[in-house]
Amino acid sequence: MFIPAFESLVFLKLGNPHAALYLKREELNKDYDDQQIIFLGEINEKFYFTYEVDKTKKEKLISSEVDVKELVYFTPLLSKFDSSILSFSRSLVLWHHQNKFCGVCGSKTKSIDGGFARICTNEECKKVIFPRVDPSIIVLIYHEDKCLLGRQERWPEGMYSTIAGFVELGESLKSCLEREVYEETGLNLKNIQYKYSDPWPFPGSLMLGYFAEAKSTKLNIDRDELDDCRWFTREELTNAIKSKEIRLPLTSSISFRLINEWMNNE
Repeated sequence: MFIPAFESLVFLKLGNPHAALYLKREELNKDYDDQQIIFLGEINEKFYFTYEVDKTKKEKLISSEVDVKELVYFTPLLSKFDSSILSFSRSLVLWHHQNKFCGVCGSKTKSIDGGFARICTNEECKKVIFPRVDPSIIVLIYHEDKCLLGRQERWPEGMYSTIAGFVELGESLKSCLEREVYEETGLNLKNIQYKYSDPWPFPGSLMLGYFAEAKSTKLNIDRDELDDCRWFTREELTNAIKSKEIRLPLTSSISFRLINEWMNNE
């Protein structure tokens, strides 16, 4: 089975529910070669591959039943299997798209190892590069009977979520968590507890989720990072969601899982 992709977009069969677009080998155009095909793996005795289409081929695949979409907005409308394999496909295709040239000498690179690596074609260089995973933390902060949620200006109207940030060079996960929270909210933490990890393929992160207790509720918000940041009791958060004053992240996200667990554990 072959899964087409276009840059950061995925192809979906529209319906109720939506589904990934799978093509058989005979449905591919003959001008695809092994360099463009990426092997995803074998699942239930079926082999899955992905590949990137250009603008012309993209238009040919679009119809009244098929369209290209940003996966992040459609994962709740897909089966767990389709969501997972499209996330994997999207991450690999985008990585190949962004690494066609060597970062050491500037020469062209080519795909090797079934698409799980690229190698510089310069015989004097031959630098091998691999898809990278960027670790990041995401944390639900609480104090007594309240939790802290914030929002960024670029987010959809009314959406609030947990605090998150990328791990920097030389940092432990705990150090990253404490730094990010202090920089964005001015809070110091205690009782840091690891909860979950999830791949977040936008484009290639590993999200590590935590609970952490704030030593106080006094905020010093970095307005360059957060448009707003508020403390909510469980009742206040429930009422704000019901009245549509605020909206939570996608149910497929690790941030939603953290919030939902806090809401249901008094």
